[in-house]
Amino acid sequence: ETLQAFAEADVEPFQLLILVRGKSDRRRCLSALEQVKRNQGVSFLDLTDDRCKRNSPRSDQIRLCTYESSRGLEAEVVLLLSFEQLIEENRKDANLAHVVLSRAINKCIIVLKKERSQGLQPLFERFMISVEKIANDSL
Repeated sequence: ETLQAFAEADVEPFQLLILVRGKSDRRRCLSALEQVKRNQGVSFLDLTDDRCKRNSPRSDQIRLCTYESSRGLEAEVVLLLSFEQLIEENRKDANLAHVVLSRAINKCIIVLKKERSQGLQPLFERFMISVEKIANDSL
């Protein structure tokens, strides 16, 4: 559902960037992107695939990559999957969180796994303070 809405956003597909944390997220996302491709004709470029890393995306392609490989990329709208993993891993990933959160030009959509999102509010708030500090230190 989230990817469907993402693909239907009032933005060119190239301006949509999906960031995944792990292999299971990648598999689920690829499956959903294939469905969007079949249903809506919206193509995608899988930058998590070593064979595609050097390919330049076309304007009609949604981009998919990992958190770690997102440095240097930007998009109008960014969809972050499994962001709660960064929150749970805390400070050591605050730098990575700053990188992925700053990929969005206008909108960043954070998708949390429902079963893991319970009780994350206090952790999320503390974590975002760490990310904000890193952002301020880098200015």
